[in-house]
Amino acid sequence: MVRAFRQREQTEIIIFRHTWCRVFLCVAIVLCPIGLAAAESTRTAVVVRQESQVEIGGGERKVGPATIFLPFLMHSAVISTHLSFLEGASFESFQAIDLARSVLEGKTRTYRARRTGAYQQLRLGVRITDWLGLELCGRGELNVGTNKSTALNNGLIGDYGADGILKLKVFERRRPGWGVLMGVGLSGLYMRGSRVSPSLALDQIVTHLENAPADVSDRYAVQSWAEDLGSARYLYSETATYKVGPSAMVALGLGRMFSLQLSVDFGYYLRTEKSVYADASLSAYSSRFGISPTVDFSPYFPIALSFEYAFDQRWFARWREGGGSEPGTGLHNLSGNIYFSKLTDLQLGLGVHLETDGPKASGNFQLVGSLSFRYFF
Repeated sequence: MVRAFRQREQTEIIIFRHTWCRVFLCVAIVLCPIGLAAAESTRTAVVVRQESQVEIGGGERKVGPATIFLPFLMHSAVISTHLSFLEGASFESFQAIDLARSVLEGKTRTYRARRTGAYQQLRLGVRITDWLGLELCGRGELNVGTNKSTALNNGLIGDYGADGILKLKVFERRRPGWGVLMGVGLSGLYMRGSRVSPSLALDQIVTHLENAPADVSDRYAVQSWAEDLGSARYLYSETATYKVGPSAMVALGLGRMFSLQLSVDFGYYLRTEKSVYADASLSAYSSRFGISPTVDFSPYFPIALSFEYAFDQRWFARWREGGGSEPGTGLHNLSGNIYFSKLTDLQLGLGVHLETDGPKASGNFQLVGSLSFRYFF
């Protein structure tokens, strides 16, 4: 009896164990795919997050271990999606013709003009694909004379317009210790300007008074003369500038701290001017060669220093009306910038920019101080 009871008890324990094994096995079969799916989703999320740090938020600025800072004076080979603002104040000094004295004295007189102004720029970059990008920029500048002669001859000058470039990446090589990025582009520019000149108006009014109708009984002639005398076109002149041409850019990353950018631009340049004197236009072929080395101290503290130099040259400049030519003019452009370099998605900087034709020429120059903000998406 006892033996039969023990055999029955052992049989129930075995059945109980087998039942729980089946339960655990069923649960494991159900939960195992869920656990594997969760692990896979976690791994995918980590990979996506790591890739997003490279593809967005300024990661495209990395050329090798170095971070590229988009320059002020030249185009960059970096293709990125970004939005930037630039605010600047300028001071300009140049040789100009004194119209008032020239009219009174009967011969050409020049003076040293000085004017100051404000400069504003809004730029949008769109990364269409990894190898194709578009940048558009709107800009405006307002200047006013700071001495008597400048205020009289160049009382108020305003310029506004837009430029853009379509960029194509042609070569890229990224290595742990260095990197190189090369691109080409097609750029264009359109600018309009207006100059309010009291001396220009005075000169034309005096000339107009000297040519008053001799027969005051001719009411139509007198009325036409009076309306022309009161025309606002005597007070200002208008200019328009067009430029289109190809570009080539190179960006080099040399270790963690150093980078170098090079740029070459060529273009056809056309400038027209309309005033009461005449409608004139100047056409030329132009070029710009630029270089920009940068030192990034972010491994130690979040500051980067950038220097830029660009040389502008115009060839075969011709006035359309007379068919004559003027010698090619060269302009030196220098820029020094200091940037906050801690974040790859932000380029915040202060800059000083100088444009001059050199002391051996006329000594004309323009000095601009700027604050720039550029955010990369």
